[in-house]
Amino acid sequence: MIETVWISWEEQQGLKRLAESFKEFDDEMLFSSLSSLKEQVKNILSPETFAALIGFMPGEGNILRVNGLPFDYNVKETPYTGYVDNADLPIASVMQFAVFAACGIFPISYLRENKGLLFRHVVPTRKRAKRVSSHGSALTLDMHVSNPILPIIPEETNNVSGSPEILSFYGIRPDPDVFTEVVELDEVLQQLEQRVIDELCEKKYYFRMPSSFNGDELKGPLAILGIKDGMYYNRTDMDTVIPVDYPALVSLNIFMEATKKVKHYHRLQLPPGDMLLFKNQRTLHSRQKFVARYNGLDRWMVRLYGSANMARHHAADESKRYLGLTY
Repeated sequence: MIETVWISWEEQQGLKRLAESFKEFDDEMLFSSLSSLKEQVKNILSPETFAALIGFMPGEGNILRVNGLPFDYNVKETPYTGYVDNADLPIASVMQFAVFAACGIFPISYLRENKGLLFRHVVPTRKRAKRVSSHGSALTLDMHVSNPILPIIPEETNNVSGSPEILSFYGIRPDPDVFTEVVELDEVLQQLEQRVIDELCEKKYYFRMPSSFNGDELKGPLAILGIKDGMYYNRTDMDTVIPVDYPALVSLNIFMEATKKVKHYHRLQLPPGDMLLFKNQRTLHSRQKFVARYNGLDRWMVRLYGSANMARHHAADESKRYLGLTY
């Protein structure tokens, strides 16, 4: 189920004043402000609201929605290049870091992806319209986990940064016909026989590099599922996975069919100022294909990856601790 935090008007005004106190918005400056942001947010929010945020990571819930955050009013047209300066969205930029700070989450990025930038703007682009990507639109993004080629939580990282623990979206400009769809891994597994789960735990799957990594090499063989302390994690991605044999293919197809039959199939939209966080490896998410209008008002969200355990995130550059090494 989705846990929802409702920001009050008074809290919203306090957070807005906090965002407006910032004069610089580059990734390095925002990352260095995390500790200060956490203390300031704690002083602005009610004890109940702050407790809900700080309790998300250690809690059993996998999806958190924060409603009513302040947002930028003078927003430019949807950036069809896929990139925009943080200073063009000053309130949104600070608010995403503020929520991460309150939750005890470190924003992260990857060396080969998104030019190493922390914020990725989820928008349609003409260049990638017919590619399976957050910048695509003409093709459906099937149920997947972000960056499945990287080690998931039950696996050793071995000097390669782990797959993101947290994925978040911040609403800038919604499209009434386009939804983010999220299901919880445990609800999917409840429908499966143990033999299928066991097959998915075998290293019998290769993965192509995600299109956002600008490569097509294969990594593997890897397991779809891993287990740690009695909890399952997954690296599903139907658009990039290649099973090594027929039993592996059958188990994967059974798993993917089960994602369509869960009781709680969340179809979500984010108006400006709403933020959605989910535990990347404990859920799966998707987006149906849609027709972009390229009229300046197309769907726009801001994506931010996060980790609560920076020991699994190996810095490519010590001056940019958030920027992680990959394959």
